[in-house]
Amino acid sequence: MSTKPSQLHFTWSGLAAVIARFSSAPDAVTRSWLEAVEKWAADLQSSFPALVEAAHRLTHDLSTKELRRHPAAQYLFQARNGRLDQTSPARQCSTPRKMIDLAAALGLVVPKLPD
Repeated sequence: MSTKPSQLHFTWSGLAAVIARFSSAPDAVTRSWLEAVEKWAADLQSSFPALVEAAHRLTHDLSTKELRRHPAAQYLFQARNGRLDQTSPARQCSTPRKMIDLAAALGLVVPKLPD
């Protein structure tokens, strides 16, 4: 995957601010790429409900011991205890990188950052 680490580590609001700041760039290629990044971020954030669903599904498939060893253990225990709702990933995954890492741990495929 050809990703630009700096974009992945911006907070969601920081990424939106950078996109807004440079969206009036005179270069059409730059503007086009920024539009693609903005769409990518929106698509990525729209995956939050799927993360919650996957976490709830996994809690039924794994033993407590397996949950403890899982890379997404924190989320899985929240799901198991009824504390993981649709807004939880948005609060806990403050950057695209955190969201991508959680999705990978839960076995989900998410959109890739545009080249």
